[in-house]
Amino acid sequence: MATLGSFYVFNDTYGPKEGEEIKKVLYYYPPTADENKKCKDVGLVEAMIKFVETFTNSPCQAVHTQKQRHLYYQPEKNFWMVLCVNIPCTTKQRDDQTISEYHDEAVHDNVFGIVLRQAYNMFKLFMGTFIDIISRAHGDVQSLKLRLEHFYSRYLSTLKLSQCDILDVYNGISWLPLDKGMYLRIQCLMNRLESKYSQIAYTAFLCSDYLVWTGVPQQDMQVIYQYLISSLFPSHHEQEMASQDGSRQSFSGNNYGQFITGVPLRPQDSKPSRIPRVYINVDGVLKDFQLIVYRALSVTVCALIDGSYTITPAFSKKFDAELGPTLTELASEIVQKYPSKPSSGTDLTIKYIYFNHMNLATKTTVHVDTRKTRLVSVPADILSTVADMNASLKRVEHDAECLVRTAGEYWVVCKKSDTRELYVVICDKNANLTQINDEVKRLCLTQFTNMFQID
Repeated sequence: MATLGSFYVFNDTYGPKEGEEIKKVLYYYPPTADENKKCKDVGLVEAMIKFVETFTNSPCQAVHTQKQRHLYYQPEKNFWMVLCVNIPCTTKQRDDQTISEYHDEAVHDNVFGIVLRQAYNMFKLFMGTFIDIISRAHGDVQSLKLRLEHFYSRYLSTLKLSQCDILDVYNGISWLPLDKGMYLRIQCLMNRLESKYSQIAYTAFLCSDYLVWTGVPQQDMQVIYQYLISSLFPSHHEQEMASQDGSRQSFSGNNYGQFITGVPLRPQDSKPSRIPRVYINVDGVLKDFQLIVYRALSVTVCALIDGSYTITPAFSKKFDAELGPTLTELASEIVQKYPSKPSSGTDLTIKYIYFNHMNLATKTTVHVDTRKTRLVSVPADILSTVADMNASLKRVEHDAECLVRTAGEYWVVCKKSDTRELYVVICDKNANLTQINDEVKRLCLTQFTNMFQID
């Protein structure tokens, strides 16, 4: 399986003199590497980047070696990020010798390139841009180094590179489709919340892991959503399961609300809980906000509060008293109308992955669990085929369709129409091309009406 080899951040304008190369390195993992190793790796990347520049205006993005895959990303001027992934290897005995075979096809540039970009986007969400950090510290580069160390020493431990697949390419959002009446009630509630509390700039409404409504700019919401479902919600659930006293933050029988982040309501809590500070792009300018996450049963409200505002226990109590009962009632109604997650409505032998670039909507029946375990219902080589097809689609600007028959019993069909992509996996070794085409048409008619019109 793919594993993390190294990860580092450097600025190619620092340390211009001979003997000062180590000044270029802002962060390096693993931390046990010596200075010579760090300087050598950075120097090799710089040489590769300059070499590629002589042939194309596009920056170098990936370098393939037998044992590793190197992904490059330039998030800001002069700043580079590098992710080195160890290629899976198996050993075989041949003529009394141990032969190592590296499975290069298991590591995809389009997948791990996005993993690298997401590492930057998550850092920017909580810390701001590299340039802004240095600017706030009056030019002190050490401030950036400390923040990089603080963030990535934790973040890298959460990466599960062996489980990365097409979903990481999209980093999409699972939307919960509600009827018009319920959706308008939720939208009105969020609008009233923003108008009543002038310090609240943006809000978002979720039900379980599904997004229902948001006023947060789309690119920022995409990163916040990934943080919520992959980090905050699972950790909060583990804390609740581990809690023995069963105490909750509530004030009345019809209020099941509690703060996941925010000032605690219980008198025995003397210190405020940690309130994440996030940076959101507002009209081209990065502004800081405090992220309040409030939950009642299965529904969650996220509120982005102005960074200069001091959140007090009085504010929290008022917020809870006004919002808690309403959210509790809404949660009960949603559970009654939508008792389980949206049904796929497909045959067990047919699985699909859908993504819409317009609203970042993602649907998948291939993945059983999109949170921590990332369990899938198809073999790993099928997901690898899907990743290859996705890479090929990026080179096609017009609508397209592609079909692959694997060596086993699977068919993989890819459709691209406007901003939408659909990958269908069918397990039927006896089917022919006409039958597969009919099955895909049937799926499109039932699940994606008027979306994919290619014949």
